[in-house]
Amino acid sequence: MFLSKGPLPLAPLWERFFSGHQGLYSIYLHSLPSFEAKFPPSSVFYRRQVPSKVCV
Repeated sequence: MFLSKGPLPLAPLWERFFSGHQGLYSIYLHSLPSFEAKFPPSSVFYRRQVPSKVCV
């Protein structure tokens, strides 16, 4: 699970790390509700954002 307030500056590094190992991992991106992830369909992070809400 990746916990992030916003963009993932090391996303390219993680892309290389996971490359060639499809099916051996699950990725979930848990971020602030205001963060809109913009990853290309080929990215391991594409559509991996977990919906969240601000808790008070």
